Amino acid sequence: MPLRPTTRPVRKLCPWSDARPRPSKAQIAHGLLLLAGCLMTGAGYATQSPSASTEFTNPQRVTMRGHSDDAMEPFLTRDGKYLFFNNSNDPQANTNLHWAERIDDLTFQYKGEIAGVNSAALEGVPSMDREGIFYFVSTRSYNQTASTIYLGKFVNGAISDIELAARHLDLNSRYREL
Repeated sequence: MPLRPTTRPVRKLCPWSDARPRPSKAQIAHGLLLLAGCLMTGAGYATQSPSASTEFTNPQRVTMRGHSDDAMEPFLTRDGKYLFFNNSNDPQANTNLHWAERIDDLTFQYKGEIAGVNSAALEGVPSMDREGIFYFVSTRSYNQTASTIYLGKFVNGAISDIELAARHLDLNSRYREL
């Protein structure tokens, strides 16, 4: 059966306009992920001029002692002390968050799964801002909340005070219906 175009108008988010439509939950989640990325990069990519080079030069292999499994979606804290990552996100795997501590510029010591955060659902894409607020994606409550972005406080290999990041948005002050 061929696809037919919709006759319903598509509402778009226009960041340069004062008459912005209210974003969908998917747009909010995407925006939070972008916001987390901007908070993490600080003066990095988010504020880099278009003419500045973003190419990596002289790549070097990093070694993680005590870990031989998949290490996906890596995130290095701003101070370079911790490396966060998730294991395989294959549908057959229980995707969890892990951490390692820096030994030197090219070596990390695997510390294990991050305590207090992992569940039977998928947890992945770890990030952290300057204040030590840890962000991650989890499908743990998606069926009830339609949200997947969480935050918590990282201290000594554990996450505490976990909550949905969407609770920190005040949509009424920024977005209006057309």
